Amino acid sequence: MFELVTTHRSGARGGRLTTSRGTLKTPFFMPIATMGAVRTMAPHELEDIQTSVDPEAGQILLSNTYHLYLKPGEKILQELEG
Repeated sequence: MFELVTTHRSGARGGRLTTSRGTLKTPFFMPIATMGAVRTMAPHELEDIQTSVDPEAGQILLSNTYHLYLKPGEKILQELEG
């Protein structure tokens, strides 16, 4: 569920997005991991997001596991306990 918290005359808005996993402040930065890796950021940058940008930033990471299903495949993922 999305709850609108504030608006600006420019059209910008801030709110809260509530999911079964918790609540996210919006807008938020969401790194995307395709094929099991975030390619645009170094691991230390991912770790630093929460402290350097906003205490509540870096709350979500979108992982597209469909690519992993295709390659390397379900059998290998199960063998690796993934």
